[in-house]
This record gives sequence, structure tokens and C-alpha cells, in this order.
Amino acid sequence: MSLEDILKERIKNEGPISIAHFMAEALSHPEHGYYMTKDPFGKEGDFITAPEISQMFGELIGIWCLLLWEKMGKPNNLHIVECGPGRGTLMKDFFNGTKNIKGFHASINPHLVETSGKLQKIQKNTLKGTHNNINWHNDLSFLPDAPTIFIANELFDALPFHQFVMTEKGWQEQLVGVTSNNEFEFCLSDDIKTIAEQHNGAKIGSIIETCPTGSDIADKMAKQIKQHGGGAVIIDYGYDDYGYKDTLQAVKNHEYHNILQDVGDADITAHVDFINLANIFTSNGLFCKTTTQRDFLLSLGIEQRYMSLMKEASQEQQKELTSATGRLINPDKMGTLFKVITTEYIK
Repeated sequence: MSLEDILKERIKNEGPISIAHFMAEALSHPEHGYYMTKDPFGKEGDFITAPEISQMFGELIGIWCLLLWEKMGKPNNLHIVECGPGRGTLMKDFFNGTKNIKGFHASINPHLVETSGKLQKIQKNTLKGTHNNINWHNDLSFLPDAPTIFIANELFDALPFHQFVMTEKGWQEQLVGVTSNNEFEFCLSDDIKTIAEQHNGAKIGSIIETCPTGSDIADKMAKQIKQHGGGAVIIDYGYDDYGYKDTLQAVKNHEYHNILQDVGDADITAHVDFINLANIFTSNGLFCKTTTQRDFLLSLGIEQRYMSLMKEASQEQQKELTSATGRLINPDKMGTLFKVITTEYIK
């Protein structure tokens, strides 16, 4: 029985389901979920993430963590936790970029949080020989009573989102139902939802997206950092201004795809609300900064690293380096669409 058949049968028996429910099943169903059965990254997959574009991305994330480790007084029990590590490429470049820093690798305990068994196998193969104490987990329940730095690159956009639409009746949740022709369709809940007061004046047709799972993860990160010291760097595409946006999208073979088709065989994402993430960190007593990926990478020296690599690169490699650097930082590429939240707390 396909995932589409499973969901259609459930909807017929129990009624329409939330987009969050639909998205969670499409991405994480144990047998048919997109991330459970596929390697979606890179040219041969459906999309390319920053670590796959250039080694410099992971190297510079490593530098950010290294600088925070030094600010913290070089603790010898620092836990580095990457959530949603993809193929393990970011962490591989993290280790390669910091391996010559005396005492750093011996002082860190790396953890990768990954729900997909298939991706865990790929990550273990990628990271062979990089560090002798890497641990894998399915969630954040393992967090130790120790200083921790969190890394999350393109994690929050893939977590289940709810959508609410302002109608003449009030806020109604957008759901997924099934037509008389046995096709998925969007529909609205019958009941009216209570939404935060600041949205009371929204116009008819306005859309709000919320991600309770993402909020819960950010809250766990913030509480761990506040209690034990450390920091977090979160990179994703999203918005840092208030607005009513329909950002749900599906991607397959590097092209936009119908969300309701090929369920389990296409990636489904939504833009991340960076205002909400920042509010979670600040409400936990942490100072955080939101900036663009461009400014974040420039502040860590991507231009200098680019020039250093160019000196030893062949003509073909130079072309690739120039293209990759532009893709990461140019405003018309990933430079401003992708935002970065950083926070740090030293006990």
C-alpha cells in the first residue's frame, strides 16, 4: 500500500488532516517517508544545501564554534550537536577546518541528531576517520549536563507546519482532504481558531504559518544553553519581518513540484519565521542576533578563505570556487534569502 493510499484511507475514515500531519507523514513515515528512503541531497538528488556547494561553509561554521570555545575558556567537555546533518558534509568540513587547532578536537564531543536510518549510514561513511567520539541520536532527549553548541542548517524549514487562513468567519486551519475523484485537495476546517492578538486586524485571505515542532526544538536548545552555557547557530531560508505569507512548497529534481502529488517522493518545506525563533531565545534570557547568510559568512572570513583556496586551485577549480562562493553570498542567490540566528551564553 502506497503512502498516498494510506493517507487517503485515513482521511476518508477520520476526516481531513492538517498540513502538519500531511507533511510529517510525507517526510518521516517509517516505511515511505521522503527522508527515510532517499538521499535527497546534491546534483543527483532533489536539492543542494550550502555544505554541498562548498567546503568553506562547514569550515566557517567550525571557526564560529572554535571562537566560542575560546571565549568560554576552552572547556574540555564541550558538546557539539548538529541537528539534521544531511550527508554529514558540514561536519566533515568542520573537522577538517579545525583539526590543526591544538586541543579543540580533544575537547569536543560531537553528536548528530538524525531520524533517518538511511542518512545515518551515509553520515557514518562520510565521517570515517574524522573524529573518534561521534554519537548519533534520534532526538534531543540525550542532552548532557554540560556546555553545548547547536548547529542547525536547513533543519527548521523541513519541520511540520500548520497553515491558518483568515476568512469571513475568522481564522480557519488549512487542511488536506480527498475529493470525490480520490485526489488530494486543500480544504478549511469547520471550527474557528484563536490566533495571537496581533493578527486580529488581518485581511480576508491572509495566511499564517506556525511550526510547533520547531518552536519546541528551539526552546530545548535555549534552555540547554542558558543552563549549561554554549551557543547555537541556525541557518535557513525564511523571513525576519512580520507578514502573511503562503510559503509551503515542494521540490523534486531541483524544480518546484505540486505539494499534493508524489507524496513521499518530493521534499516539502516552508520558510522559517525567524522572528518567532528569536523570541524563543530571548524569552529564555539569551541575547541573539539575526543576520543574513551573506553577512555571517563575510564576518567569518569567507573572502579570505576563497583567496587562499584560489592560489592552489586549477583553472577549472577556480571557476567552481568562484561560482560556489557567489552562490553562498550573492544577494540574488542564497546571500539574503537565507538568514542566520546566533546566540551564545558563557557561564
